[in-house]
Amino acid sequence: MDIPPEGPEDEWKELLPAPERVARTLSAFSNGTGGRLWVGLTDAGLIRGVADPAAVEAVIEQALAMVDPQPKLRIERLDAGEGRTLVRVVVSAGSEGTAWVEDGKRPRTAYLRDRDRTRPLEPGAVRDLERDAARIPLEAKDRRLLELLKRYDGLEVKELARRARMGERDVRRRLVRCRLGGLVQEQPDGRHALTPRGYRRV
Repeated sequence: MDIPPEGPEDEWKELLPAPERVARTLSAFSNGTGGRLWVGLTDAGLIRGVADPAAVEAVIEQALAMVDPQPKLRIERLDAGEGRTLVRVVVSAGSEGTAWVEDGKRPRTAYLRDRDRTRPLEPGAVRDLERDAARIPLEAKDRRLLELLKRYDGLEVKELARRARMGERDVRRRLVRCRLGGLVQEQPDGRHALTPRGYRRV
């Protein structure tokens, strides 16, 4: 069975946490490019399976009720062999605006995937998310940079320039424009990575 590593579009869980935590993952996938929640996988990627798929599906339904607007999703039971069953939840990218979580315990919050983690969005980041980055025209060189960032998941400017066969000054200028358009983000370590909107444009 081909199981992608954890990242912007995939999350592994051996056991499902409380519904409100699952709701955050659903929100994050919906606010990005969509994604898959795999239940029955350890953090090391070992297949344990789930004892009661129906119970997992019930938690997913509870979590979905906490997300507004609710993303479209598909729940699948996968035969992993040796009597083990994985549950895969395939979440579509939202088409009706930012997906918020209202669980009755925290203020209404929107979430986003940051590589292999789910994090809350600040109000300013929500405005950036809702900005229409699709209107930003991309030249061939811009697309080359985005494709490299997708392939290598974070590169420093010098390495990005080397791989793209472009000057560092040109790369920096293009990265600034992509950051302003919400397509690229700079990590604390100085590397650059695609945002969910950036993944959509590649």
